[in-house]
Amino acid sequence: MEKKRKGLYYIVLILFMIFSCIYFISSNGYYEYTLHSKTVLNREKILEFEKDIEDNKEIDIKKYYQEEKKYSNRLSNNINDMSKGFVKLSRRVMKRIFRFLNKYFND
Repeated sequence: MEKKRKGLYYIVLILFMIFSCIYFISSNGYYEYTLHSKTVLNREKILEFEKDIEDNKEIDIKKYYQEEKKYSNRLSNNINDMSKGFVKLSRRVMKRIFRFLNKYFND
């Protein structure tokens, strides 16, 4: 019985660490940074397009469009969904705790 608890403890600890890392990355603005880099890349492509028009070069849309790399997989999507669910659950729990404390102290 003790070994099962220890194993469960390590599994929960590892899941919490994974959740914490993903939550930290998403809350620190990594996603916004990647969006910013995409806009910078788009600006560079727009400038290149304008220069090609000025130089009367042949225009091909494929030259200016870059395919977006997708790094997500099923595991990262599931962990991200779990973290969102955990955040919703923790908000509900905190609201209930504060409602209870409010009733306790105001009555």
